[in-house]
Amino acid sequence: MKLLGHSIEDLLKTIPHAEGRINCTGLSGAERSYVLSRVYPGLKRPLFVVCATAKEAEVIASDIRFFSQDSGIPIITFPSYDILPFKPVAYHAQTACKRIETLYRMLTDSQPLIVITTVSALLQKVIPRQVLARFAEYIVAGEEIDREEVIQKLIQGGYQETVLVEDPGDFAIRGGAD
Repeated sequence: MKLLGHSIEDLLKTIPHAEGRINCTGLSGAERSYVLSRVYPGLKRPLFVVCATAKEAEVIASDIRFFSQDSGIPIITFPSYDILPFKPVAYHAQTACKRIETLYRMLTDSQPLIVITTVSALLQKVIPRQVLARFAEYIVAGEEIDREEVIQKLIQGGYQETVLVEDPGDFAIRGGAD
């Protein structure tokens, strides 16, 4: 579909009724985010935005938040690990947590999300949907749970038992086992 020389308003009216792919070129800077923030409410489905760099993804996310301040559009970023394959460095725990949070929200949120990511983040492996769904555990304060089962699940999920929780991925055991 081509809309050469048309206004943004024409584009916004056309997108919800279009079938197939829409190539929209010529937008720059905050115009892209403005169009995304205006198109999203009418789509009623997730919007996946792929950027060249993490900096561009953050700018687009920030601009969409600016243009949609009162509408409560759920925007989440899916970061890349940003480690080179030949470097013997472990990935950052906060990045892993953000990636898992994004995947989990994509599975569970009732309202479609705007997910903003980069090409490099998409090229990195992710936890399979079934595995993520199996590991998700909702625990309510005061609820009776099998303590050992939860501890084993945390360990199997990659959490580290520590004396004091300081970083994402840490857990500490408090209280008795009664």
